Amino acid sequence: MKKLKKFFELNEPYEFDPTDLTAIIFLVCSVLGIFTTVNITPLFLMGSIVATVFCLPCRRINLLVLNGSLLALNIVNFIKMF
Repeated sequence: MKKLKKFFELNEPYEFDPTDLTAIIFLVCSVLGIFTTVNITPLFLMGSIVATVFCLPCRRINLLVLNGSLLALNIVNFIKMF
């Protein structure tokens, strides 16, 4: 348990991070997508925008590729919605 707490930094006071907002948005999207017939494309697009904007300062190519491709996919799905 101690290794797990240390790995996830659960032994330090909690600090809100913008990626927490993205995680909450995607969690809501997943729950709504699984249990309802609500079209969650706009919510996924919003989460992708937040994730992409807040990954830019990290300067990590893998985050940029991941979030950029998710953003592109969500933009295409949003356009197809109309």
